[in-house]
Amino acid sequence: MTKINETQFNLLADKLIKKQEQRMAVKIHVIEGASAYEAEMKVYSKQVNSVSRDSKRVVKEFEFAMLIANCASETKSRLISIGDRYNTASGIIEVLRYIDSKNVKIRFLDTNAETVTTASNARTGNVRDKLKPSVRGVGFIGYGKHSSKLNGARTDMYIAWKNMINRCYDEYTHKRQPTYIGCTVCNEWHNFQNFAEWYLDNHPNDGIKYQLDKDIKTKGNKIYSPETCTFVTQLMNLANRTFSANG
Repeated sequence: MTKINETQFNLLADKLIKKQEQRMAVKIHVIEGASAYEAEMKVYSKQVNSVSRDSKRVVKEFEFAMLIANCASETKSRLISIGDRYNTASGIIEVLRYIDSKNVKIRFLDTNAETVTTASNARTGNVRDKLKPSVRGVGFIGYGKHSSKLNGARTDMYIAWKNMINRCYDEYTHKRQPTYIGCTVCNEWHNFQNFAEWYLDNHPNDGIKYQLDKDIKTKGNKIYSPETCTFVTQLMNLANRTFSANG
């Protein structure tokens, strides 16, 4: 390792400290209401100018600078107050509680759904209302443990749920399959979380492909619900349709 003398060390320390001061000035002045940090910066500058240039003092000055930088970053994240409102793709949100920059409780005004997000996501509107319908203006994901994807692919229960809603509320489906005109999904199953629970409780786990059926339990039934639906094989479903068509 190349050794440097005291003069060289002091010059290097001066350059590093000036760079740190410049970084601090940029970070502090972009923060609203940063007067407190400007005062801290003045104190810091005086200390830098008055201290000796030995290595221990330089280390302490850099530690102090990093502390101020961290405080400034945290304060920037905290520029959010209870009652603040922000626009999102799911509608307007309102801040209910600030715990820290990673935990901000919000409420969606349209659905009254409450969730926790980050201060950054709240300010930029990067948060989604899971109670707002996203499938045919009817179905919504809901808040719970069940996800629509697993390892990046749609799950079988999500596909079954979405297909069920499409059969009832998609005009294009009605043109191709008019027998679904007038069919509906019960309110409970508008929420994917509720359907997913029923799916896991009732779907056979034998490796065979099953289809969701609403007609076998009650002939002529038009409602998809926990009480009227069951899972059948494709062969059973075709046999039931053939029987129904023949009267």
